[in-house]
Amino acid sequence: TTEIYTLSLHDALPISAACVMVNSSWTEQHILELWGGQVSRVFPPCDTSDLAATVGQRQGEEVRLLSIGQFRPEKDHPLQIKAMFELRQILSEEDWARVRLVIVGGCRGRDDWTLVQDLKDLTKYLAVEENVEFRVNLPFPELLEEFSKATIGLHTMNQEHFGIGVVEMMAAGLLTIAHRSGGPLMDIVLEDQGARNGFLAVTAQ
Repeated sequence: TTEIYTLSLHDALPISAACVMVNSSWTEQHILELWGGQVSRVFPPCDTSDLAATVGQRQGEEVRLLSIGQFRPEKDHPLQIKAMFELRQILSEEDWARVRLVIVGGCRGRDDWTLVQDLKDLTKYLAVEENVEFRVNLPFPELLEEFSKATIGLHTMNQEHFGIGVVEMMAAGLLTIAHRSGGPLMDIVLEDQGARNGFLAVTAQ
């Protein structure tokens, strides 16, 4: 039974939650530090059936790196582009020609579109623009097609609460590289010997 109290500023009583749920170990840690008490960790649901169906569809010599996430500053897309610059330094021209980073994301408004343009400018500045592609507000069938063509998944947000995108990349059979922090570090990517399911990194190198 949920009881709702209407309180005035004069007779306000302290209110507390009867049940607190969080979406990752990282978030749980923070809530416990702030509030204490009891917290239930409930990982977000992630339907992977369509993604799992893309496994085994990859063809051709192209090595496609796939990034999935909204175009927001905290997703740190510049780090992905800098990683491409670093990759170019160690590959032969022949191998570099086969590599392509596809950045898929949603734009909510003017600020997001400005960020996309800034990212495109960065690819030109670092001379990797021919190997980086931006796909904005992609319909789901086209997103699945990108998963089916990709080899590597790349996720660079620092302190991501959970990281459904990382789970999706793994479900699609991608070799997944995520930021060494937050949910990917604490809940998703295993680096144990004999049980590795992905890779964690911090720098572009």
